Amino acid sequence: MKIKRKEWIFYLLAFLLPALIICIAMFLKGIFPFGDKTVFLWDLEIQYWKSYSWLHDLLHGEVGLFYSFSQALGGDMYAAAATNVLFCPFNWLVYFFDIVHIAEFFSLITVLKMATCGLTFYIFGIKRFKLTNKGLLLLFSTAYALMEYNVSLCSNIHFIDSIYVLPIVALGIYYLVNQGRKTVLYLSIIYVIAVNWYIGYMVCLFSVFYCLFELFLRHRLKSEWKDGLRGFVNYCITMSLSVGTSAVVLLPGVLASTKGKGKFELQYLLPQFHCDSLYILRSLFITSEGNVDYNHAAIYVSSLVLVFVLMMYLDKRFNKRKKLACFLFSLFIFLSFSFVPLEVMWSIFKKTLSFHFRHSFVFSFLLVVSACFYLEELEEKKYKLSAKLCLGAAGGMGIYFLIQNLVEPFRGHRIIYYYVGLFFCFAAALYLLLGKWMKSSVGRRVIFTVISIILVCEQVYNVEYTFSKYVISNEKFKNYVANTDEIITKIKNSYQDGIFRMEKTFSEMSERREPSVPTDSEGLAFSYYGISYYHSVYNAMVNDFLADVGYCREAGMISNYVDTNLLMDTLLGIRYVLTDAAPLAYQKKEDENLPEGISIYENQRALSFGTVIDKEASNLNWSNDKSIFTNQQKFVKMITGEEESENILVKQKYEERFKKGKRVWDITAVSDGPLYCYWNVWHKDSSAYVDGEFKQPYFSKFYKNVIYLGEYKKGEKVSVSIDDDKGCVVNHGFEAYAIDMPLFNATIENLRENSLQQEAIKGSTLTGKVSTEKDGVLWLSIPYDKGWRISLNGKKVDYKQILNCFIGIEIEKGEYELVMKYISPYVRISLLISLISFVVFIIWNKKYRIGEKR
Repeated sequence: MKIKRKEWIFYLLAFLLPALIICIAMFLKGIFPFGDKTVFLWDLEIQYWKSYSWLHDLLHGEVGLFYSFSQALGGDMYAAAATNVLFCPFNWLVYFFDIVHIAEFFSLITVLKMATCGLTFYIFGIKRFKLTNKGLLLLFSTAYALMEYNVSLCSNIHFIDSIYVLPIVALGIYYLVNQGRKTVLYLSIIYVIAVNWYIGYMVCLFSVFYCLFELFLRHRLKSEWKDGLRGFVNYCITMSLSVGTSAVVLLPGVLASTKGKGKFELQYLLPQFHCDSLYILRSLFITSEGNVDYNHAAIYVSSLVLVFVLMMYLDKRFNKRKKLACFLFSLFIFLSFSFVPLEVMWSIFKKTLSFHFRHSFVFSFLLVVSACFYLEELEEKKYKLSAKLCLGAAGGMGIYFLIQNLVEPFRGHRIIYYYVGLFFCFAAALYLLLGKWMKSSVGRRVIFTVISIILVCEQVYNVEYTFSKYVISNEKFKNYVANTDEIITKIKNSYQDGIFRMEKTFSEMSERREPSVPTDSEGLAFSYYGISYYHSVYNAMVNDFLADVGYCREAGMISNYVDTNLLMDTLLGIRYVLTDAAPLAYQKKEDENLPEGISIYENQRALSFGTVIDKEASNLNWSNDKSIFTNQQKFVKMITGEEESENILVKQKYEERFKKGKRVWDITAVSDGPLYCYWNVWHKDSSAYVDGEFKQPYFSKFYKNVIYLGEYKKGEKVSVSIDDDKGCVVNHGFEAYAIDMPLFNATIENLRENSLQQEAIKGSTLTGKVSTEKDGVLWLSIPYDKGWRISLNGKKVDYKQILNCFIGIEIEKGEYELVMKYISPYVRISLLISLISFVVFIIWNKKYRIGEKR
């Protein structure tokens, strides 16, 4: 792509103008680097900054590419990271930001990615439409870069990677349809899939309709249908080879996603509307609800673009074929905001549970494209705007929003009148610029400057308004990260013999949201091995197991650690717990240098990552009544092969009552030992109390776990309660059990005699030694996965799934050296598919060009 020397300034401005507007908004809201606030919000606050911290460690060679023991007992990291983090060049800038400064990194790439949207749209506009009015195209590209989708959803920063590629994909389709050039489309599709295959799927789906759109504009159906069909076949081949070339990223990611619980349901294909279609147009208002409410889509662009689009439809001179194409295409996308079958089509035929209408960006893109079509025809045919046309467009948009404000008021009262006035300001300025009245070039520059200032003010207002939700302090975040990193490093250095798991009962969000917010994926951020994990790519098998033994809520993509669970903690090798809660059933580590209120507890009984267990061990059938504690006992019995193990937990007596809006259970201990409880039902979000003192939230997305009540002697009493305003008898599935400590200690000591020793993890490889005096099964508390290559004493061995989740290796008595190496399943075959697709494209593209020249 050749760019004339004088045109560089416009390409530079297409990038710098959106960047400037974002920086002004950040300055006004005090966001780093202009203040102490960060851009952390929603999923960026909860999960994504941890994944980017992992990427930093990967780029510095501190962690392995294919596997991580820091996510939910361990899992395929390549597939998870390839979904949204690994292959975007902007993300690689995290190399220069350690974990303490990770929030500052996000401020940088927010600006860079959104500004790049402006640059790519300008490139598309100048190459697709051949516009001479580069100034207005520059404003259109800025509106595209700062559309509501980007501004309101930049907490999902990886979404924007697809937004700045979309114009290049559209340009590639234009080149293919009109010039037979396929390389731009081929490379842009590879890139959009590599940086984020999920939103990339939406771009690919959009490209199908956009190809038909361009073909419709290029060829007459009656006389040129063969040429159109040939063009569409070339598009299909190019797309297939692009997808095939991206297989090394796409296939592992897609297959890993199928391990989760998202599923297709036929009911979504039934013809149905979930809201009034016209109501969606409210989202074109500058301060509309956007993504917060399910019935809204983030489609706001700019009032300048809206005036242009409406003038296009009102102008009888405009090419009817183009007008019909733009209308039908936009209507199709618009209906997908309310017609359920079309909506789920965009989300791979699955219902989205949050961040609804993730395909909204394609509608905003079409609005700006429609404005470009109109500007192109105005230039090409030298049409002049009339006052009637400008007034009609501004009045039409203004009247619609005033009516919508009467039906249901927008946020704020005065803004509706200011925004309607903005339509008339743009309409008047456009009339002066593109009408018959202004003939002076100096006058046109003045009018264009006025239009530019109005648009900049409009966009600054919208970005600043949307950025008002950013309130998290960068300084507090850095202090938390620095202190936590220091503590965890100290714990790692204190235990050199082998590897271990550790967990935390609080997170960076605890102070800001509510006490004891789970850590989610902090293991990725601080490089420790635990069970907590929160990601859209997750292993439902692991999540189910952790839910079945009382760590987290079932049927979710979150594996949490909220409170200690001595029996399962010990079996799963959780040796250390970092907590801000009350004393635990573990040994407290004295350390004067810990932050106030933070303590380290050590579970000295914790097993290693591998233990030789009963040779009959297999998968489990959990209890019919879904009792968490019964499940735990079944688990222990399967490991030991001894009937007595089912008595390791002792059921406690309790009486249930209702008192002043609370459901209360008065427990009387029938044995000595640590006491635990659990509510085995679905219930609205509540709070749990122990002897009247707040313990933790319960039943919500992040909280549904076994609660540690403390150490009790036989005959002692304790009361637990939850907020419950039902005031009637309801089965809450309450359970209270204590651990039989003599039996527990004996059981654990027997298991420790045949445990893995001298363990070490380097990258995606685990090594260790095991010595056993009996035949049995080497149980590895590592989730079963087909990607492992396991050897004992240098000889490759087969392994199987046992205990519903884990790896089991049949083993005879003796001494063994264990080596486990992991490569993500299907990476090799995916790489082969990518190479073959690339070679085929090169050959086909070259042959096609030779054929065209002949």
